[in-house]
Amino acid sequence: MPFPFQVLEGHRSRERQMRLFQQGRSQINGRWEITAPERVIMHCDGYTRISKHNFEPSQAVNLAPYPANWEDRDRFHVMAGIVLAASAYLRVPVRWGTEEEGGQHDEPPVELLGHFHLNRPTF
Repeated sequence: MPFPFQVLEGHRSRERQMRLFQQGRSQINGRWEITAPERVIMHCDGYTRISKHNFEPSQAVNLAPYPANWEDRDRFHVMAGIVLAASAYLRVPVRWGTEEEGGQHDEPPVELLGHFHLNRPTF
């Protein structure tokens, strides 16, 4: 790795997952609706849609180059390339957060530069 990186988060409680899910959303008529798309950071609420962060042990981790600079996308891409190359070498299927699909219905896709999760069925 050409620079150090840090682990930001692994396991996440369902309550924390819900707090993160609520960003950019408001509850309207009993449903969570996106009201500020630029603030949406995930589509899993931890209850109806479980995140790989919610399992014990966690099947997801959030990483960032150190020091974290969210504007320096190049360092995230370099880090991701190394993580994905290592996963291929070790034959551990890993998926990078920029490959995340959109949420349900018409929700936009979310780009998660530091998110990596095991790419296999939950065990």
